[in-house]
Amino acid sequence: MFSSSATLRVHTIIFGLAFALTLLIGKSVQAHDLGYRFEPGANVLVSNINTNYSNAIGQTIADYDISTDLTVSSFYTCQLYGICFRQDDRGTGFPLARAIARRTVSATTTYCANLSNGALTGQCNTTTSKANGGTIYLNINASVRDFLDGNAVFVMKHETGHIFGMAHGDCNEVSVMVPGGCTLYYNALQAHDKNTINSWY
Repeated sequence: MFSSSATLRVHTIIFGLAFALTLLIGKSVQAHDLGYRFEPGANVLVSNINTNYSNAIGQTIADYDISTDLTVSSFYTCQLYGICFRQDDRGTGFPLARAIARRTVSATTTYCANLSNGALTGQCNTTTSKANGGTIYLNINASVRDFLDGNAVFVMKHETGHIFGMAHGDCNEVSVMVPGGCTLYYNALQAHDKNTINSWY
């Protein structure tokens, strides 16, 4: 039989472990959450404006449609309430890709992040101001083109994850949301990605 002091120590250890686990879970959620959600409705329409990456975009649509609870399909023109891929030469000061989610209500559009620097605007959230559209800008400038061409499937799935609200993880994680600069990239949605999307939508 435990003494009262031994019982107190056991309770203290259990409480400490529970508190540490709570911190770890909280950190994990925060690290992978941009703080907004996409409002998909019945079907997420994904369009491709004259890019060189039709195959990679097609794989992205199929993976999100089959591997998650979202219904995702392609559409031949960009829709206000959908996701649109477009390519431009945006110069050396722009990353190889940037995903900007947006919210349009009654002909008024607000953006979840700034195109110039990717900083969140605070205009979108997880409840009352969900995104309902987005554009993924692909930079075909020569400074980043080699990486984009060689890792197109990863880039498309990664940027689409941003539209759905997923943030970067770290290089040790098995996820399409690993940031640039890692040594290993994933061309298919991983368990972490699927679980995150399915817990949100």
